[in-house]
Amino acid sequence: SDVYKRQVLGNAVEFWELPCLPKFASRLPLAYSVAHVILVCFAFDDISSMKSTYETILPQIRSSAPSKPVVLVGCKKDLNTVEAVSRAGMSIALEFGAVYYKECSALNNDGVSELCSTSLELCGKEFKMNVSPNLNSILSAMDF
Repeated sequence: SDVYKRQVLGNAVEFWELPCLPKFASRLPLAYSVAHVILVCFAFDDISSMKSTYETILPQIRSSAPSKPVVLVGCKKDLNTVEAVSRAGMSIALEFGAVYYKECSALNNDGVSELCSTSLELCGKEFKMNVSPNLNSILSAMDF
């Protein structure tokens, strides 16, 4: 896994990039349990990532962390040439009760600031008041 620490809109934020591979599936709920907001990303240029999001990742999150806010993110928006893919992303977000759906392009910096801002807003008071658990101990327990 990778951890990115950044200042986002004046807030210190940790982003955990966790592999959603079958061999890690049983360990992901531990990460979900300590998250303030769960961002689930799929890539517009890889339809299998949308399929995996729909069939595996979102059902697992809803099962193991039903009260956590989920943001569905369509990545590589600059490569999306098919409007149907955007509609499919919105439909998936609605079906699974995602609190927000955003399409972004890091290449063009399109939608990234809005995604970060909304994610921080979703964290609310919990983000400002809770002390983050020791990330290294959680990740080592998860054997990532």
